[in-house]
Amino acid sequence: MKKIQPVTYLAAIAIVTVFSAIIYVSVQQSYRGNANDPQLQIAGDIANRLNEGKAIDHFMQGDTVDVARSLSVFKVLYDSNKLPIHTTGLLDGKLPRLPKGVFDFARRNMENVFTWQPRNGVRVAMVLMASTAPHRGFVGVGRSLIEIERRESNLTTMVFTSWIISLAIILFHFLAISFFQKLKEQN
Repeated sequence: MKKIQPVTYLAAIAIVTVFSAIIYVSVQQSYRGNANDPQLQIAGDIANRLNEGKAIDHFMQGDTVDVARSLSVFKVLYDSNKLPIHTTGLLDGKLPRLPKGVFDFARRNMENVFTWQPRNGVRVAMVLMASTAPHRGFVGVGRSLIEIERRESNLTTMVFTSWIISLAIILFHFLAISFFQKLKEQN
């Protein structure tokens, strides 16, 4: 019987580790990227209607949601001074105010897709689009990342558990081969 080559087992560990990392990153990026899809569509629709001088009232109807707790999409119109003027979502009972820098980026690039954390425990997938309509400089659309972060946490647990099980199988194989080799050598 051939002598055990530890390099083979180290290569197996490296392969399992790389594939675990690829799986995690791919799925996590899919989760996070998809978190922006509704906001991109809604912000684009509102900005286009504003730029064409059309009414957007139907976009701003319905109950006002609590940005910190609701999974619903919320919309905010900002004036050219970067101040909120109308919203379907409130944060701590107030109109959502974004950091000034996100407006500058949106003005230069016509849109800004980012994660906004207004306070601990509140993270929002946010899309901010610049508008050419008078008195309405920007359209912001966001939604909570609570559910996405739960999925990411479950993903972390699943990938980590699978990685540990895979390493345990490699270790078991190594120990079993070593044991049988020693038995054969004794006989």
